[in-house]
Order: sequence, then C-alpha cells, then structure tokens
Amino acid sequence: GGYHMTVRFDYSASALERQLQDSLQRTGLGRIDSVVIHDLEPTPHRDEATGDDGVATADWHFNELRKSGFEKLLQLRKEGVIQAIGAGVNIDEDGEDPEKKRAWNLKYVAALLGMHEEVATARGTTAERGIDFLLLANMHSLLTSEAHDLGILDACAASGVSVVVGGPYSTGILATGADPADGSAPMFNYRPASEEVRVRTRRVEACCKRWGVPLIAAALQYPLRSPCVACVIPGGKSAAEVASNVELMNLDIPEGLWAELEKDGLVK
Repeated sequence: GGYHMTVRFDYSASALERQLQDSLQRTGLGRIDSVVIHDLEPTPHRDEATGDDGVATADWHFNELRKSGFEKLLQLRKEGVIQAIGAGVNIDEDGEDPEKKRAWNLKYVAALLGMHEEVATARGTTAERGIDFLLLANMHSLLTSEAHDLGILDACAASGVSVVVGGPYSTGILATGADPADGSAPMFNYRPASEEVRVRTRRVEACCKRWGVPLIAAALQYPLRSPCVACVIPGGKSAAEVASNVELMNLDIPEGLWAELEKDGLVK
C-alpha cells in the first residue's frame, strides 16, 4: 500500500511547467513567489561503486535547462505565474572532491548569470531580466568563505543578482559551539567536525565572548554584512527555533566584533 514514488531529475520546459502546476494545485494558490532550480549539480548523481563523479550526468541535465527549461521559467515569470527565479549552489558534500565541486560551481554560476542573454540571442530579442537570486548553501559563514573565495559574491553584486544564504550555522557547529554541552560531536557540513574546524570555531567563540555576543547570533547575522546578501535562512524546525532566530537576528552586535574577527583573519 501507499505511494511508490522515486526522484526523477528533469529540467526541461515541459517538466518544469508540470512541477509548477502540481505545486499550484497542492497549495491552492494562483501564483508562486519564487522557484529555485535545485540539485542541478554532480552530488546526487555520484556512484562510489562505479567511480562515477556525477559530472557527466549533471552536464546533461544542465543542457536541458539551457535548451528549454530556463526560457520557460522566464516566460512564467513574465506571465506573473512566478515572481522570482533562483538557483541553489552547494559546497562539496558527502565526500565529494572539493576541487571538482569548485570547478562545477564556477561554471554553473557563470552560466546562470548569463543564461537570459543566451535565451535572448536564440530568440533574436533584447535580453530581459535574468535570474533573480542564488541560494548559496554552506558557502558563506563564519567558518566558510567559499562564496567569497570563488568570486561568486562579487559576480552576483556586479550582475545585480541577490544572494540568499542557507546554512549560516554550518549545519550545526556554529549553533552548538565547538564543544556541545551534551558532549556530542559538533557537526560541520553534515559530518562530525574535524579538530581543525573545532579549533577555528573556538577562536571565533572566544572573540564573541569578549564582546558579549552569543556565537549563534554572530553566525546568523554575519552573512548579511555582504551587500548582495538579501536574507539568511537558518531553517528553524519548530516554533521555538523560529522565535529564537528572530531574537538572535535583532540582537545588537558591536562593530568591534567584526573588526576583531577580520583582524585575526577569521573572516574576510
């Protein structure tokens, strides 16, 4: 009994339109505020048993988006069915090769930022507004400067594209601290944190303590210091966590804290 469903990746125009119509039907809404192109990366297509790094499959899906999917999203936005178009970009996860993931992210982001121009060239028309935002997961936090180091934040700022930061707590350690009170191992990027990461976190914690600021509050507010970052999504799983996040976001943090973290080489 029950439903027998599997995940099928499809970024073609017809598939994206079907997915959107399904969402409208389930929600009972007439439009959707924003849609996010999700999981278009090698990660879900890796097969350790065969040594497949997932890049070829991700490239195939990306070409589907370029051939018809993105143009369909532009059309739906123009019709008012959706208000904004975004795309998710993730740091290396689950044992991925970091250099291969960085190479993918650079290629992917550059293509996304210029894809509206590709569509206009194919149509023989003037380019309309392109992608509205990127959702960067675990790429811009007190412990991770990947979005800065790869030039993604600068590219978004230059293109007028907003950034939504996901994973401001680096999947755990910036909320629990390097040494959780319950004695558990702190998590970093979905895995137990290495000693190197814990040492760095302790340095950030010590700095926050000197300024009387909870580590978790600094972690939540830090990404918003970048001009192109429009919002941070910490992912509260209960009403209490949502209320706590609101309180932490409204906490006044002295400018001196950020200056000291930068002086100590802990943030950029």
